[in-house]
Amino acid sequence: MNFISYTVDNSKKLNKMKKSKPSFFRRGNKASVFLFNEKDNGLVHVILKLNDEYMIRTKLFEEYTAIPFDHYINVFYNSKNENMFIEESLTAYLDVAVDFLQTENDVSIKRKKLSNEIFIELTDKFAGISDITRLEYFDDEIDEDRTLDFVSFSEFSKIAMKDIKIDFMNWRFKDFYASANRNGKIKLDNSNDDFLVKWLEVFSYAL
Repeated sequence: MNFISYTVDNSKKLNKMKKSKPSFFRRGNKASVFLFNEKDNGLVHVILKLNDEYMIRTKLFEEYTAIPFDHYINVFYNSKNENMFIEESLTAYLDVAVDFLQTENDVSIKRKKLSNEIFIELTDKFAGISDITRLEYFDDEIDEDRTLDFVSFSEFSKIAMKDIKIDFMNWRFKDFYASANRNGKIKLDNSNDDFLVKWLEVFSYAL
């Protein structure tokens, strides 16, 4: 599952969404809370229901027919800090989701980019339980983009000490994987819910 990283200025205000009553049939509003679920590790999982319409027109008739449908988008946030992850989707859907979360909860949400320090901290947390299967970075010393596959942790430590800018990393945890890029896109294997929730928590404290 792909996520975009954000920061929220007061995550505790988001907890009031717990009181929202989900509705399968509510229309009119652009978005509503479909599910609110607090995890044991401090993460909160929210599913937003976004209302949209297919606009259909035939070749002979200019008038459009509107067919309503719902688009669901996953949101995870840590109520103990400022980090939030919103499932990657079309820009228009992301805009609606962010606007809804801000307006309904009186908070400010901004997209977050990842620094070298964040990549290093994540890699330290993954050491011994994963492999670095891909590393992409810009080497300022030689003014060149570099891509390396299957990098050892000791080799990464040496590279990270140089004048570089890390752009992308991929870690493999036996049967599962996680990746992140500098623009704040996080990708986690969602074939196992426990893995997804566990490492989202790690990301939420490292970012």
